[in-house]
Amino acid sequence: MDSVLINKLPKYLKDDIDRVMNFDRKDPFYDCYLDEVYGSINSALCDGAISSDEADYLRKHYFFDILDKGAIE
Repeated sequence: MDSVLINKLPKYLKDDIDRVMNFDRKDPFYDCYLDEVYGSINSALCDGAISSDEADYLRKHYFFDILDKGAIE
């Protein structure tokens, strides 16, 4: 699901996900990048670009899982 889903995401959400996945976790603004991902997921859901199930998947994979790994110290 991940590669298919990523290909259909709006550009703003793809860009935010790329930023979170490619920036150093020690960057002082990393938590802001995570917040941007969460907000962009919500925007894409409200815009109808993704479904509720897709939004839940994206939140889990690109927000909560990263927090659980200790991205913010």
